[in-house]
Amino acid sequence: MLARTAAIWETCEEKGISRYISPAGVETGQIREENAMLKREMFDAVGLALQKETRTPQTAESKAWDYQHVRQFLACRVELLEQLETAAWKLLNLYDPTVTVPEVSYNRDFAVIDLKTSIEGLLQLSQISQVPAYRNAVARAAVTLLEKYQKLPADERDALLAGLEKDSDHVEAAF
Repeated sequence: MLARTAAIWETCEEKGISRYISPAGVETGQIREENAMLKREMFDAVGLALQKETRTPQTAESKAWDYQHVRQFLACRVELLEQLETAAWKLLNLYDPTVTVPEVSYNRDFAVIDLKTSIEGLLQLSQISQVPAYRNAVARAAVTLLEKYQKLPADERDALLAGLEKDSDHVEAAF
């Protein structure tokens, strides 16, 4: 049986008895508190703490700084990960010279967007005009926003855009 710090030896009579191993001197609640605190620190370090613990609205300038901070942090992480992976490939090459060291290059185009604000803006834009061409332009912008959120396969994207054009042609023919 394994424990956090040492093995527990069992006699033949004790074998198979289920037991709960409690950490020495530490309450489970304290462990959970520590885990929650470490999780908050991790989110702060990774730059994902965009939701502040205050209800005070952010200014546009503040949101722009958050956006830049996240992009800058991700770019720095990419650089470090590229260096780490290159070092791993070099180490593997030392072990097995037949393995070639590739040129490691990670994506630096990050889809960091304020999705809620973007969607609200699109919804407001869609209410401005009833002109079919304008609505079609807003719908194309929505497809672009969707692609920033989740990359679409080329055939799906083309089908969506073709459907928009087809619907636009039908609406314009009715007028």
